[in-house]
Amino acid sequence: MAAKQIVEPLRAWGAYAAALEPQEGDDAVAALLRYLGRDPEWTASA
Repeated sequence: MAAKQIVEPLRAWGAYAAALEPQEGDDAVAALLRYLGRDPEWTASA
């Protein structure tokens, strides 16, 4: 995954949070977001 080559050096500097555990049923986008430390189910509060 190309993201690993880009993200890991930046993660050490705080650009990305720790990776979240993959969930069963994740599609490619959700898996990438979780790898980047983001919750794919997050929504902005109104």
